[in-house]
This record gives sequence, C-alpha cells and structure tokens, in this order.
Amino acid sequence: YILSIFLFLPLAGVPFLFLSNRVIWLRFIAGTFTLVPFLILVGLYFRYDQTNASLQFVDRIRDLIVSGNLRVDYHIGLDGFSLLLCGMSSLLFFLSTLATWSSITNRIREFYVYLMIVEMSVHGVFLSGNLVLFYIFWEAMVSPMVLMVGIWGEDQRVKAAIKYLIFSFTGSVLMLAGILILYFKTGTIVIEELSTGVLPEIPKNIRLFMFFAFVLAFAIKVPLFPVHTWMPDVHSQAPTVGSVDLSGILLK
Repeated sequence: YILSIFLFLPLAGVPFLFLSNRVIWLRFIAGTFTLVPFLILVGLYFRYDQTNASLQFVDRIRDLIVSGNLRVDYHIGLDGFSLLLCGMSSLLFFLSTLATWSSITNRIREFYVYLMIVEMSVHGVFLSGNLVLFYIFWEAMVSPMVLMVGIWGEDQRVKAAIKYLIFSFTGSVLMLAGILILYFKTGTIVIEELSTGVLPEIPKNIRLFMFFAFVLAFAIKVPLFPVHTWMPDVHSQAPTVGSVDLSGILLK
C-alpha cells in the first residue's frame, strides 16, 4: 500500500491542522505532510525497475464504484513518467509550504488545507490507472485552486478565479463525455488496456469527437491558443505560492 500512503498522506495531514491555532505548528504540520511524500517517492525511485514498462507498485481495489454497467476500480500505479512527475511535484509542494512562511499571513490553516488537497489531487492524476479515477482527481484539483486564487490573490482575484473555474469546467465536461463514450464503445476505461490497441472498431465521427474532447480539455489546462486567456489573469492575481504551483505542477 506504499503508493496509496504516498497519495493520501497530504490529505491525512488536514485533520492535524485543526489541532492547534499556533502558526508555527500549522507550518510545521504542513511541511511534514508534504516532505514525507517526497521522501517516499525517493525511496520508490531506487526500487523502480527501469526494464519494466508496465505500472509498478500497483494498488487496486476492484468495483470501488458501481453504477449500472459502469464498474470503476481504485487502481493506481507508477510508470516512468509518473515517477518523475510525482517526484517533481512532491518536492515543489514542500518548497511551497516553506515559501508560505513569508507570503501567507492570514487564514493560514485554510490555505494549507487547500494546498494539501491540491497535492493529493495532482498525484492522483499522475498515478491513475483508469480514466474515471483520472477524471475524479482532475476535477478535485480545480476547486481548491480556485479558492486559493480567490481568497489570497490580488485586487482582481475573484474575477480571475471565476474565469479559471469556467474554463476548467468547460473542458472537464467534454472530457467526461469522451471518457463515457470510450467506455461504452470499448468496454474498458483501464489505461493499459486502452493502450494495447486490441479494441472494437469505433466509427470515425465518434473517434474525432473523443479526440477533440480530450484535446480541448488538455489545451485549456496547458493552456494553448486560443483557450489560454485565463492564464495571464490567474498568474497575475494568484498568490506567489499559487502561481508557482500552477505553472510548475498543474500545467504538467
């Protein structure tokens, strides 16, 4: 269960933030629960088998979500890309908590709560073994990031936060439609199974819709022209730590 511990450790730290009102303890708790995941990932790096291209350290609970014909497993694992991305993001989140010592001076507990939820969500995106789990974590990172911009940002922070929410929501709805169509046409949402190419033939018009649904969702997040207009507003209005996390982690 080491990968699940890595994934949910920042979220497990949230209740501890409510045990004290002293600022120094809040900063110490946040720093600890963001540093330990990075140390875990360093350990996994040395145990990672570079000759194996499939997911490693897999943790799977079957039929975690059952809705009609749709059955969703809790399924996470590391491959070469997610190993490096999780290492980068866990380090940057720890550095972000250190940066808050001077940049965040009000509602400190709430800021750390949102920051640790964003960290869990980002790691979930990198580790997801199926598309529904990927979508859940993808969506989970949006709301706390919107609140971080809207509460701790500059003078036009509310406008920037709402703009970011609208753009993200639009792309996410299309991605969800693409995921559901893909499942009902292929019978699977497992990423490794989809990558094999041994799947039922899908009509060209449906393939094109799914392709552009995913492309638009990713283009908004990166962002690419012409759906990039939210980015200057959010970066100029976000607190320093929020801007670092957005450009250094979320865009990845």
